[in-house]
Amino acid sequence: MKERFIYLFVVPLFVILGLSNINAFGSKGYYTLCIKQAMGYNSGNIPIFLQTAIVKNPVSRILISSVVLFLLAYIIMFFLYDMVLKKIPPRRLILAFSILFVTLEVLIPMGFVIVKRAYGKDKKFLSHDGGVIQTEIATSLMMKGNNPYGHDYFKTRMADSFHLEKLNKKGVRLDPDYTALYHYPYFPGSFLLSIPFKFISDKLLKFYDQRLIYLALYIIMLISLYKISLDEFKPIIPVLFGIFPIFTGFIITGRNEIFYISLMIISIYLFYRKHYKRSFFMLALSFSVKQFAILLLPFYMIFLIKKKVKFLPGLLIFIITTVIIILPFYLWNSTAFLDDTMYHSSGISKTPYPMGGTPGYGFSNYIMIFGNYKNRYGYFPFHYFSLATLLLVFLAGVFSKSYGLKELLYNFSIGFLVFSFFGRMFHDNYLITAFFLLGLSLFIKDGEEVAKR
Repeated sequence: MKERFIYLFVVPLFVILGLSNINAFGSKGYYTLCIKQAMGYNSGNIPIFLQTAIVKNPVSRILISSVVLFLLAYIIMFFLYDMVLKKIPPRRLILAFSILFVTLEVLIPMGFVIVKRAYGKDKKFLSHDGGVIQTEIATSLMMKGNNPYGHDYFKTRMADSFHLEKLNKKGVRLDPDYTALYHYPYFPGSFLLSIPFKFISDKLLKFYDQRLIYLALYIIMLISLYKISLDEFKPIIPVLFGIFPIFTGFIITGRNEIFYISLMIISIYLFYRKHYKRSFFMLALSFSVKQFAILLLPFYMIFLIKKKVKFLPGLLIFIITTVIIILPFYLWNSTAFLDDTMYHSSGISKTPYPMGGTPGYGFSNYIMIFGNYKNRYGYFPFHYFSLATLLLVFLAGVFSKSYGLKELLYNFSIGFLVFSFFGRMFHDNYLITAFFLLGLSLFIKDGEEVAKR
């Protein structure tokens, strides 16, 4: 019953959400926006598969109709096997459908956006300001020997995303969101790991789009998830995690969640295979991209201690890798590095990130509204709430009688959720990341079984 429910309800639902992607909070979905603009739609806030507007590019209708056509074929195929043959369709056939859906809903649109941006006039076409545009700029700066931290991004093409024509003649900001132009908030791994991709792409393709590395890691992530998933759900893993609701839009527009999450998933895969040293190394790479990844470290430690496995070699690798990547930039300009990567997001900086987020869904909205703040620049020690709630979740894991690998991920996903919810900003990508990881804990094998393979 559970298996049929997931195959016949969850899979089609995810495929449909992959088309419309109007998020649950009522705002315009990123994937909807992506397909509308990239493929020619210009109608309102309506799910794509219900729109009837005349399109400029017939590829859009072909793509959308193809997804629905193959979805119908999938449902009919499953119905015939279930009703006539009284069995579930062959796994390879289901897997073929899953890969097809991922290709139609993620790979083709993402490729289309990359190519259109590369050869079109709009160089910021459907590109996230931080995950794509600013990271590309930071990569270029680093390749030229310049420090991305402390750099004035007002003088770069990232500024075009903020409509600077709204600034007055003296250059004074009229919107607090412009503070992002003063800071590069991500850790050095985000541009250091991108350098080889940019170098090769510039030589072979004569252009570079940050999403090229995201696309490669996205595919590797799905392969890793496939290998550690429960056998009965292996065929639909590409749909469950490759077309995860709303998350798909983040991948196409280039938010960098896929960057550090994919590295984290590879770390989890290696951890499951008991390659602990390699796992800690990949976790360090993930942390070197985005700070959130370090939250997984203490939950790794709980597991290893409970299983009486030596953790010091892996921990040492994590520390050494982190120091090698991050320390040089701290020494280069410690003031700029701390201001960009820590003070800006925590509200300590003179140009802090706006409280609540853009938009925000977390605890900070209560503080901002009921705290009588005059604007979104105000400071509040959110870290006390974040760390306190994370500690409670961590202690629940410490005192848990049963703590396998499933429990590890379950524990970590809840920890990630409460930590980010009580932070200064809680964006939709944080929320989706937490549920992505929570979903992972439901569909993975027991670690002992994976390790024997």
